Amino acid sequence: MSVSVDDTGAQLPGDNDAETRATDAVRELKRGASCKDVLETLWPSDAVDEASLEAFARLLRNDATLARCPPKPSYLRQVLAKTVSKATDAGYTDDALCEELAQAVVRDDDDEDAASHVALGKVVMRTVDRANEVGLRLWPAAEVLVEWALSILSPSRVLELGAGLGLVGLALARRPGFRVTLTDGDARVCANLRYNAALNDLDEDVVKQFRWEEDFGELWNEAGPFDVVLAADCVYDPALAPPFAAVVDQALKRGADVVLANAVRNPETWRVVVEALAARDLIFEDLACVQVPRLVPARAW
Repeated sequence: MSVSVDDTGAQLPGDNDAETRATDAVRELKRGASCKDVLETLWPSDAVDEASLEAFARLLRNDATLARCPPKPSYLRQVLAKTVSKATDAGYTDDALCEELAQAVVRDDDDEDAASHVALGKVVMRTVDRANEVGLRLWPAAEVLVEWALSILSPSRVLELGAGLGLVGLALARRPGFRVTLTDGDARVCANLRYNAALNDLDEDVVKQFRWEEDFGELWNEAGPFDVVLAADCVYDPALAPPFAAVVDQALKRGADVVLANAVRNPETWRVVVEALAARDLIFEDLACVQVPRLVPARAW
């Protein structure tokens, strides 16, 4: 049986508690989950109740992260509109939630370049939700890897490859004893990474632009050494597989552990990645996924 926990790993009240369901629903909204997932978290089995509706409205209104770093306006409008509609159909209304919806409707900053944010726990990240923006979106493998890292890793020197929004490295950097370096090969992604570092009260110097074709030894000497190298969902182009494998090989030869998390969307691309690693006599050892997540609500896990 899964349970809900807070960002420190402490267990929250039982699954049927209205406050807990509302808390988890707000967490789902902040991480950009689908509208369906937010509502199913708030009201499992379509069991709408007034207590959770009021708690959801109150938590939304008082959430400091949402006030400082709001999600995409059209997304927020959709979630609020469907929540209000579902509650109304069940015979419930909440003036505070209706007011939140009214404010979201009148916002006029919903072009595709408008700043929007996702948050997992205390980690907040700016994102651009466009289909072609690979490095400026939150990908599922990062959510899996960050849960593993928070549960398993002890304080260490960590390098993240292809960091994208930076979720994994940012979450670890907030913890005592970790020294983290975030890297990506795209200049735009690195600019956003620096923004996200500052957003999470970290020095922008934790971000380094690094392309896998470049000299890994230079990066190691400048920012290392590293105990652990992490990468999540960063090999999506077969052409990237050989240089990526070279970096993994060099990190291992320098004594670092390397942990990868990847969603296999294209079996052919993944085959090329595996073959590139195998060409360097590198093989995978599967790691168990954590059972009780810290940043992702248990119902979504």
